[in-house]
Amino acid sequence: MHRTNMFHAEVKLFSLRRRRRLILHRTPDYYIGKIKPMNLIKKTTLAFGLLAAASTSFAQNTSATTTSNGLLGQSFLEFNYSLADIDSRSDHGHGVSAVANVPVLPGLLDVGGSYTYDWDGGTPTSHANTFLGYANAYVALEGAKPFVGVALGYSWVSLPFGLGDHDPFWAVAAGVEIPFGAFVFTPRISYSDDFNGRIGNSDDRWVYELEGHYWFSPKAGAFVSVARIDNHRDPIDVWGYRAGVRLRF
Repeated sequence: MHRTNMFHAEVKLFSLRRRRRLILHRTPDYYIGKIKPMNLIKKTTLAFGLLAAASTSFAQNTSATTTSNGLLGQSFLEFNYSLADIDSRSDHGHGVSAVANVPVLPGLLDVGGSYTYDWDGGTPTSHANTFLGYANAYVALEGAKPFVGVALGYSWVSLPFGLGDHDPFWAVAAGVEIPFGAFVFTPRISYSDDFNGRIGNSDDRWVYELEGHYWFSPKAGAFVSVARIDNHRDPIDVWGYRAGVRLRF
C-alpha cells in the first residue's frame, strides 16, 4: 500500500466487484469463467516469505541515507487514476482518487484517508463512491521499511433503474518500502473483506501489488503500480493499474 495507498487497488475492485455481482449474479459460471482457488496457508506463507527476503536483501545492500526518500513518515497528498481490466473485457473499470497521509508517531506510525470515485464503461453503466481511513505501522531498517497496515472503509454503488448497493469493509496489508536514491519500490500484499461473515456473497480478496515511485523534485513525485487481484469467492479475473502524483507538504 502506499502508506497512504496500500489499499487503493482493492478499494477500487471492491466497488467494481459489488456492481458486477448485482449484474451477473445469475450468469452461468461457464460464461464468466472460473478461478481455481489456491491453498490459503501456502499462499500466505509464500507471499510473506518473499516480502521478508526482499526486505533483508535490500537492507543489506542499500545505504541507510536513502531511507528518508521514501513515503512512510512523510506528509503528502496524492492524486491518482486507476484502471481495472476485468475478465479481459473491452469495457474497463476506471477510478480517480485523492489521498492524504500524515505521520502521527515519527518513525513508527502514519495515518491517512482517501476518497475514490469509480465508474464502469460497460452496459449498464454504473459508478461508486468509497471513503477509506487507514493506519500504517513501520520500522526503519538500514535501507528498507517493512510495514503493516489496517483500514476501514465504506462504499456505495449506483446502477441504472434504481439498483445499488452499499457496504462497510475492512482490510489489512503488509509490505516493504525500498528507497533507492530518488526511487522508491514497494511490493505489498493485502487482504480485504466485508462484514457479511463467511457466507456465499461475502468479499474475500487478496491483492498482490508492485509499485514504483520517483521523486523528481524535493516536493513532488510520480508513481505507477500493477496489481493482481484474486477474488476468492468470485469467478472473475482482475488486473489493476494505477498512476498518479504525490506532493509533499
